[in-house]
Amino acid sequence: MNLTYDFYKYLTKKIPRFRTSGIRKRSFSNKEMATVDAKFFVHHYKNDGTYNVKIRLYHKNLTRFIGTSHYLCDKQLKKHPKNRTEFLIKEPFLSKLINAELDEYRITISNFGPKLQLFSADELKGI
Repeated sequence: MNLTYDFYKYLTKKIPRFRTSGIRKRSFSNKEMATVDAKFFVHHYKNDGTYNVKIRLYHKNLTRFIGTSHYLCDKQLKKHPKNRTEFLIKEPFLSKLINAELDEYRITISNFGPKLQLFSADELKGI
């Protein structure tokens, strides 16, 4: 057998299909766009009974957290139904404040347009 026949056999080899339910596939369609989201984690608990709100910045497969001046107590939060290490905001007033701050970050990121590819996640965190 020669090399081209082996190569052709390798290319035409049938690949077994596996069941993909429950397997998370990575989507690379959002590669150039940075996303921001507010997060409250169990391990961010302070001694005075509050949790610090962090803004999660995700860009180019890297996650960076930006600290905010917002602190929430247990009464203002409820457990996340799917993730035991995260919380959700109960009060609409607080969620409106945090969403306003997130919107500022989103507008700033959107204003970069195609130049966003030139920035790393650490550089976006500093802006």
